[in-house]
Order: sequence, then C-alpha cells, then structure tokens
Amino acid sequence: MSTRRRVLAVTALSLSAAAGCLEDTVPDDLAERLPGGREGPDDSEARRDILTDYEAALEARNAGIEVRDRGIEHFNVEAYAEAIEAIETALDDFIAAEEGFEDAMAGASDLDLDRVHGICADAAENTRLQVEATEAGLEASTAADEGADADSINESIMTYQERVEEAEGIPVADGETVAEELGF
Repeated sequence: MSTRRRVLAVTALSLSAAAGCLEDTVPDDLAERLPGGREGPDDSEARRDILTDYEAALEARNAGIEVRDRGIEHFNVEAYAEAIEAIETALDDFIAAEEGFEDAMAGASDLDLDRVHGICADAAENTRLQVEATEAGLEASTAADEGADADSINESIMTYQERVEEAEGIPVADGETVAEELGF
C-alpha cells in the first residue's frame, strides 16, 4: 500500500472514530488498539493520578501543620530539642506536600484543566509559605537551643508568624472539591 493510501486510510479511520462510527466499520481487534478504543481518548487514569497526588500532598501538608504546632508548643515551654525534632519532621512533610501539589498542578496543566490547575497552584503556594514559616520556626528553635540573643530569636519568630498569616490567606481545597472538578 502506498504512503498516500495509508495516510488516507488512517485519516478515514480517525474521522470514523471521531464520528462514532467505529462499531460498524472497524474490527474489534483494531478498535481495541486505538487510543481509548471505540469511545476515543480516555484521560480518567491521568485524572486519578492528579487526585491521588493532590490528596497525598494534602495529607502531608495537614500532618506538617499538626507536627509543627506540636513543635511550637515545645518551643513555648523551652523544650528546644523536642521543638527542633518536631519542626524538622514538619518541614519534611511540607516539602513533600509542595512537591505533590506541583505534580498535581503539572498533571492538570497537561490535560488543560484550568480550574484544577488553579486549585493546585493555590495549594502549592500556601504550602511554599508553610515551608518558609517552618524554616523560620526551626531557625528560632535552633537559635534558642544554642542560647542566641532574644533579638535574633524574635526575628525568626516574626518571620514565622508573617508566613503563617500569608499562608492562611490562600485557600487550600479539600480532596472532595478536587475530585468533583476532575469529574469523579
């Protein structure tokens, strides 16, 4: 078969698939090899991956907040070693969450899902600010543990508080909202 005939055959097959005519014109084994089979491309697996990434990131972010808050409680009672340990754990959680939200955002971008992309972008930005807040909390705890002066400790505390307040101004949607936007 000439190249021109192959191109015409593939074009006709593609147009038939788009028009929903494959059931009558294409053998079952060929239809199964086409992207999405008889119904056309199916991006449900990619959508599930976005949701899985988002929910895992959300879980890590929420764990980071809980553990960091515990670290701040330790800091407030001058248990600096315990504060440092908890805050370091929280920092790992926030970093993992930020990466997960960015992965979900990239997946949404690949599928041209603008609303989901925006939700993921907000969550990633919120979490980036949580990372900065947690780093400042870690600096304050480490400085206090090392006996630094109050001014340097207070500077880190101020940065911590500012970043937490900024983060609170950026909404983070729950997994159900993202699932709905993805069509689940």
